Amino acid sequence: SNKTNISMPRTLDLHGTKHVQVLQKLEDFYLWKGKNTSSESIIITGDSVVMREIAMDFLDKYDFKYVVESSNRGRIRVMGGDDRDYKV
Repeated sequence: SNKTNISMPRTLDLHGTKHVQVLQKLEDFYLWKGKNTSSESIIITGDSVVMREIAMDFLDKYDFKYVVESSNRGRIRVMGGDDRDYKV
């Protein structure tokens, strides 16, 4: 069988979200949903610089490793891993 089992990264689409709601969505997605942060995920911010700043500030605060995709500035790729030592 040549079926490859590639699971798509979990994606949080913030496109069109009001800025005041962004932090809540990030907290729900990363801190409370079973805290399944061991696999890679994607945050879609769209073209909003403010949205990207809010997301990156959040990721920095909780020691997530991430890269803003150079080919698409509206996507942040968040690395998986359970080596963060933050306390929620």
